[in-house]
Amino acid sequence: MSHQDTRETPSNGRTPGLKDKRHHSLDSPDTKPETKKQVHEEGLVLKRTQQFLRHDSAPSSSQIITRTTSKPLYTETVFHKSPAISYTKTPSRKVDLLVSPNDAKSSITAMSTVMDNFDTLFTAAISTPQYTNAMREVFKPMFEQMANDIKADISNSIRDEFKEFKDTLAKQKSETETLKQEIHQLRNINCDVDKDLQYLYDTKKQHERFLESLDFERRKNNLIAIGIPEDSPLTHHDNVANTDKDKVELILKALDIPEIEISAIDRLGQIQPQHQGRPRFRPVKITLKEHTQRKTILEASWKLKNQHDQNNQLGRIFLKKDTHPGIRRETNRLLDVVRSEKTKPENTGHNVWYDWRERSVKIDNQVIDQYRPIFF
Repeated sequence: MSHQDTRETPSNGRTPGLKDKRHHSLDSPDTKPETKKQVHEEGLVLKRTQQFLRHDSAPSSSQIITRTTSKPLYTETVFHKSPAISYTKTPSRKVDLLVSPNDAKSSITAMSTVMDNFDTLFTAAISTPQYTNAMREVFKPMFEQMANDIKADISNSIRDEFKEFKDTLAKQKSETETLKQEIHQLRNINCDVDKDLQYLYDTKKQHERFLESLDFERRKNNLIAIGIPEDSPLTHHDNVANTDKDKVELILKALDIPEIEISAIDRLGQIQPQHQGRPRFRPVKITLKEHTQRKTILEASWKLKNQHDQNNQLGRIFLKKDTHPGIRRETNRLLDVVRSEKTKPENTGHNVWYDWRERSVKIDNQVIDQYRPIFF
C-alpha cells in the first residue's frame, strides 16, 4: 500500500504521526458533526479489536475480516500490533480487520472439544450424591413455597366458592320461603274459589229446579198425542172422526173416560213429508182444565194397544206428558245409557235400570250416570 508509513514502529504499537494526522482530519472545518460521532464509535470498536489481537500472532496480508459500516465515512486497515488509520472521503462502506487464522482455528477446536465433553461432564456431575443433596437443599424451599402457594390459592378458591354457594343457598332459601307464602296464599284463594264455585253450583241447581218447576207448572195440564191422523179421518168400529177435536174425543171414549174437559187442541210443528211411503203426522197437544185428569188418562192409555178394529188406528196412537225439550233429550240420553250398559259383557247378570224418581242410571243400585239439565 503506497500510503503506508515506512518508519519503525515504536514499542507501544502506534504509528508515529498518526495522532496528528487523525486530529488534523477530524478538526478540519469540512468534517460534519455526525462524522465525528461515527469516527468516535469506530475508534472504540478499533480499540477493542486491538486488545484482542495483541495476544495473537501476526497475520498475513491475505487474511481479512470485513465489517460493513452504516455510512460511507472512511476506510480503516488494521495490522496486528501496528494499526494504521487513514481517513478519507471516499464512499467506502467497509472496515477490513486482519486476524490470525491459526489462533482462530485453535479457538474453534478448543470450543468443539469442550462442547463434545460437556454432556459427559454434566451427567457425571449431577450423578453425585453431593449434587443431589445440594439440589435438594436448593429446590426444597422452592417446592415448599410452591406447595404453600398452591394450597393457599386452592383454599382461597374453595373459600370463595363456598361463600358464593352459601350466598346462593341463602338466596334460594329466601325465595323458597317466599314461594311457600305465595303457595299458602294461593291455597287460601283456591279454597275461597272452591267455596264460590260450590255456591255457584248450588245456586245454579236451585235456579234449574226453580225454572223446571215453573215449566212443569205451565205444562202440567198438557198431554201430547202422537200418531193421530192429520189429513184422514180416525175410525173406531162404527165411529168416524174428521176433526182433531172429534178424534181426541173418540180416543177418550175408547179409554172409557168420557167426562174430560178439554181447553184446547193444537198441532205442533210444521207439516213433514212422508217417510218411506208412510205419512208423518204432527203431534197433537191436548190442554186439559185439570191436571189430575192427565194422570187418569195416562194410567188408562195402555188400553189403546188392545183396541182391535179393521184398520187398528188406535193401536198406533201414543199418549205422554208434555215436557220441556231439554228434559226430554236428557231423559232419552239416560235411557240410551241403560240400553248400552245392558249390552256390555261385564254387566251380564247385573241389574241395569233407570230410576225415574232420582232420574239416574244404576247398576245394582250403584249410580253410574245421572240427570244433568243443561237447557235452562
